[in-house]
Amino acid sequence: MNQFNMKSLGAAFSRRFLLPGLFLLMIGCDQQAVDSSNSALCEQTYIPISVIQGSDLQSVMLGQQVTVTGVVTHIEQQGFFLQSRTTDADDDPDTSEALWIQTSGPTEPGAVLAVSGEVSELPSEQPQENITALIDVNWEQCSQLTELPRQPVEHMDNPEALENMRLSIPSGWQAVDLYSLPGQRLRIASERLFVATQVVSPGAPASQLKQRNTQRSVSMDWSASETTLNSRLRAGDQLQSVTGIFDLRQRNPSILAETAPAVADAAKVPPVPNRDADRHLRVVSMNVQNLFNGDGKGGEFPTPRGAETEAEYQRQLAELTAAIDALAPDVLAVMELENDGYSETSTIAQLSKQLNQLAGQTWAYVRPVEQRLGDDVIAVGLMYRSDRVRTEGDSASISTRPFDGLSRVPLTQRFVASVGDISLLVSVNHFKSKGGCPDGNARNSDQGDGQGCWNEARERSSLVLSQWVKQLQQDWNEPNALIVGDLNSYRMEDPIRALIQAGWVDVAGQFLAPPYYSYRYFGEMGTLDYAFANQALIQHIEHADIWHINSDTAPNEVVPATSTGIARFSDHDPLIVDIRYQ
Repeated sequence: MNQFNMKSLGAAFSRRFLLPGLFLLMIGCDQQAVDSSNSALCEQTYIPISVIQGSDLQSVMLGQQVTVTGVVTHIEQQGFFLQSRTTDADDDPDTSEALWIQTSGPTEPGAVLAVSGEVSELPSEQPQENITALIDVNWEQCSQLTELPRQPVEHMDNPEALENMRLSIPSGWQAVDLYSLPGQRLRIASERLFVATQVVSPGAPASQLKQRNTQRSVSMDWSASETTLNSRLRAGDQLQSVTGIFDLRQRNPSILAETAPAVADAAKVPPVPNRDADRHLRVVSMNVQNLFNGDGKGGEFPTPRGAETEAEYQRQLAELTAAIDALAPDVLAVMELENDGYSETSTIAQLSKQLNQLAGQTWAYVRPVEQRLGDDVIAVGLMYRSDRVRTEGDSASISTRPFDGLSRVPLTQRFVASVGDISLLVSVNHFKSKGGCPDGNARNSDQGDGQGCWNEARERSSLVLSQWVKQLQQDWNEPNALIVGDLNSYRMEDPIRALIQAGWVDVAGQFLAPPYYSYRYFGEMGTLDYAFANQALIQHIEHADIWHINSDTAPNEVVPATSTGIARFSDHDPLIVDIRYQ
């Protein structure tokens, strides 16, 4: 047994005097080449793979000719992975026990080979990451194993120490990013992952949590396994154990899994949140993910940001109205509507018409004084059940900075319940996203603190919005106010803290245990969708919820993926606020 525990070749030579029994194994270490013409490779002395790998990012034996022995664990067209036999492995957790061998190899895993070649560091798709390999090799098969070596792991704290190795991840890891489905790839993690600034402050705390998320997750790729999923996956599903090669060649560290993932414990599908129509006025905030109807007459597809075809639009509309009908709101605040006005052929008019046809109800929508809300291709909107609430006075919007081309123009309307004794002002918003980082705008560039680009614009949006809504309350003599929408900011970021410091109450935070979420980004959960109430209104709010119908469902599924029979209709979850009648 080779009990090497070496961090460099120099360490190996210092230890051979302490462990004379290992000397014969290492006598070829200082040779520049291995002459295999007179003896079989299987009979030659060899260097442990862990010595070649070392604990640094680059092998200390780079460019040297070596002979190694190990077990073939995975074969590809351009080469194969070779891992130390269990009896040859050292006890150092900082050194990998496997190499990439760049050459054609045996036809099946399990072959025990002796391989001679040059130590090389091959480029990877990951920045500052190379793959330790042997090139220009010749090899000989020495024997055959029926059981392949594998290394159990609980996390990925030190990827370099796991490079090229066949790993075994225990049962209980969960599916967290389903974006690539129905393809053969997803991200899995040992725990629920949250966007760093959802739960900790921007800056160093966020950076540390981001690193932890990386160490507790890995991509899973089973495209070479010739196996398929046997069930529909939902984010949060706990998986059976996973075995495969830890591959650092791809942009994201990946497990080349030997089989497709299998569910050990399926995540619970949340039911449609109940409501008591006799006691509650329900407000729902919903990002509809680019609802565009073309010209409203079946033409002008594909649209700039939405459906590619009329049929796709009709499917999107049907899924959306089914979800709205199930939620049964009295006031519906929507984001990412096509900004095409308010005529009978407009997107918001057709959505209202479809709801009326579906449920036989009386849906109406707020018509601003303006023909369009700002110049963006998408806009916010307000809809309501005219048999449950009525509008009071004209709506209001604001298009001054930063709502003049960054954040979308907000829309505010006063509503009065038809029964009971409750009225409120509802303001729907959609702040500037984190994408499309600016040139020559230092304050809005990515500051590296976890808040992304345009943070200053979003914080400014919060401050202006707060002052504007408070002024509308005075002008309209309305004590109750609710700010809702997609604010494109996570819970601990500056725009959200600005609203809280201005006296607004995060409604979801009053009813849901933290950390809560409405959105999933590359497998990390967070809240982009909010309801903020003033102190007068919060006294009348009896319940709030976020319905995880969308964020936990694979985005490319086009059939109902839950026991509710409601399909995923957006990339955001709807937020629900139930207000008690006085």
